[in-house]
Amino acid sequence: MKKIILFVAIVIALGYFMNKKPQQEAVAAVLTKPVYIELRLSMDTPRGAVEGVMLGLANDDADCELQLQTARDSIGRTCEECRIKTSDCRTLLEARYAKLLDNKPTSVTYLSMAKGVDWEREYRMIYWGITVAESDSICDKAAKKLRRHQGKVQCIRALQ
Repeated sequence: MKKIILFVAIVIALGYFMNKKPQQEAVAAVLTKPVYIELRLSMDTPRGAVEGVMLGLANDDADCELQLQTARDSIGRTCEECRIKTSDCRTLLEARYAKLLDNKPTSVTYLSMAKGVDWEREYRMIYWGITVAESDSICDKAAKKLRRHQGKVQCIRALQ
């Protein structure tokens, strides 16, 4: 469980670092051709591997690359045991992830961070390889720590 709590710290760090510096350009209210940010990481725990997926919406390819670099740097500083498996900018989102951006429930609880001000981005963070109770706990702790985020931060509860 200690290693899983470390993932909470990663979510908090990502939320802080991703929104720390305002971007130069304002973000349009509705993105007409969004670029999807996808970062996958894993961590071995005594119970087995825990996988994390961070999804986000970027203005364009350059913005996506900036967001990914910020995330990679943050993870490198905050979690020695974490392995980044992939980090990509995509113009198409996998169908299984589309429901996350619509805040639809899945088999585990996940974190939803809405864009509140121009420099914030829309993000979702979900973990696999944990129980629903663990996903609830991780999400609740992360949401409480992300008070500085201007957009709505909420836990999308798992299907019962």
